[in-house]
Amino acid sequence: MFAPTSLTKLSTAVVGTAIATLAFSPSSRAASLYTPTLVFDPSSNPSLSSFSSLANDINEAGEVVGTYGSIVSSGAFRWSPTTGTQLLNAPSGGQIVVGNAINDAGIAVGSSIGSMGFTLQGYGLSWWSGVQPQLLPNFPSGGNVANAMDINSRGQIVGSAILNNSSRAVLWDNNQILDLGVTGQAAAIAINESGWVIGNTYNNVGFGDLFNPGSNPGKGFLWKNGQITNFGNLMEAIDLNDRGQIVGTSKCGNSTCASIWDNGTITQFGANTLARGINNLGWVVGSTKADNITQQRALLWKDGNAIDLNTLVDPSLGWTFYEATAINDKGQIVGKAYAPNSSPVGWPHTYAFLLTPIEQSTPPTPPTPPVTPPSPPVTPPSPPVTPPSPPVTPPTPPVAPPTPPVTPPTPPVTPPTPPTPPIPPSPPVTPPTQVPEPSLLLGLAAMGAGFSCYRRYNR
Repeated sequence: MFAPTSLTKLSTAVVGTAIATLAFSPSSRAASLYTPTLVFDPSSNPSLSSFSSLANDINEAGEVVGTYGSIVSSGAFRWSPTTGTQLLNAPSGGQIVVGNAINDAGIAVGSSIGSMGFTLQGYGLSWWSGVQPQLLPNFPSGGNVANAMDINSRGQIVGSAILNNSSRAVLWDNNQILDLGVTGQAAAIAINESGWVIGNTYNNVGFGDLFNPGSNPGKGFLWKNGQITNFGNLMEAIDLNDRGQIVGTSKCGNSTCASIWDNGTITQFGANTLARGINNLGWVVGSTKADNITQQRALLWKDGNAIDLNTLVDPSLGWTFYEATAINDKGQIVGKAYAPNSSPVGWPHTYAFLLTPIEQSTPPTPPTPPVTPPSPPVTPPSPPVTPPSPPVTPPTPPVAPPTPPVTPPTPPVTPPTPPTPPIPPSPPVTPPTQVPEPSLLLGLAAMGAGFSCYRRYNR
């Protein structure tokens, strides 16, 4: 399942791009473990008890944005470690609402679609500090649906918008919509802090592909300061980091491989795998690929190893992690899982999870001090045996008064310096205390029979 596919370098339409194979070896157990958190359990709300949830993105503060829903409706949520879960409001008429991404300022973005009379209308959305949505502008003419996919710390938002029945890759900056000029039907997926944008083009795109493009694999592109690099058939782009590394999927024989593009070289991680997110350390998260979600397993590629996230958590806790969607620079991972103590009816419910490295949730145990301190010297040094003896007999006084001397008498001889007492031994040095080392849509999980909607394409 994790074995890399043997490929050779291919000549492509992308100058200097080659495909290589990274010899990742599976790891049965990782060096550090994780603590799981159930981010949002819709069953805690009686009106949402039949819903599932999916975490789509996480920022550096550990805040999470995601989606909950069923086959007929959905909503967006934002979760914070300090305030818990907030349900994000939908605009008037919004029936399907998704939360796709969140930046380090806590601003979340997503989309909403619904029927306005006999017209299907949709908007890219942003939620600031509260739960009320702000509508992103559609194209002035001919545009009726938009989808916001990602946001950076400068507030730049990328996504896609329908214009005259064609999907366009767009950038919103200062509440203005900009067509990125990508040829063909296209959608922007992610943006980094430098304003670089990735996305995909499609052979045939309809309205449904705006919200569920996974059934129509795309051809990746990179938009950088107005210049476009196309990956052609080599790779579908899903996420990028601030170093310009891009992850996605590529074909490897009859299978699909999680892949990374780095400075002109595409490296494949292994057959039947999907990549969803990457952090600035180059750690990649995703999943194995299976026809049945219950056969999928969430993965982390780190330090040359493909690691099943299910091996990072105490199995007695009852979790099964199906897909990882995003990872921050602290190593915190979000996605969807089967949660313990859940009561699915028919098709299993999945729930949004957060994994936090144990070294962040619990400080490491300091080294154990020595069991017994060093022993002091057995016997202190002995003092002098006998002090100097006084004169045996005091001098006899003179019989007659002495004659005054011509010169003053010589002062008495300086008495001998008493012996210096021994220096006591230094106490044992206490060893220094060791300081502990210190993301068109990934939206809904399959939330009922036949319904699937992702921020990062799900195939």
